[in-house]
Amino acid sequence: MCIRDRSLGGARPWLRELLQTLEEWKRVNRIDEVAIFTSASNLDGWVTFLEECIEDYAGTADLFGRCITRERCPLAPTGFGGTRTFKDLSLISENAESVVLLDDKPDFVRNGYVIGVPEYR
Repeated sequence: MCIRDRSLGGARPWLRELLQTLEEWKRVNRIDEVAIFTSASNLDGWVTFLEECIEDYAGTADLFGRCITRERCPLAPTGFGGTRTFKDLSLISENAESVVLLDDKPDFVRNGYVIGVPEYR
């Protein structure tokens, strides 16, 4: 169960308003879809749980059409001998011009338009 007390902190500033605006744009066909694209794993259902909590927090039930997680992300080698998850926006649409991603690690996005945002701490 998600925390219902909306006075608690922890969410990015203006997240609720952004999601409510996206819900309105979707309703009036200004946008086709809102999706979650995360490098986090959903093997244990954690991302699905968070998706439900986000929708509950913003009051935007069924806003997200899809949720793409680590299991569907390509991996690429890093300069440090490890691997890094890349968010390939062609998984959302073959037309890269139709996809916009807000991300705190824009250097790890491929095939689309990304707006870099500061990491939230």
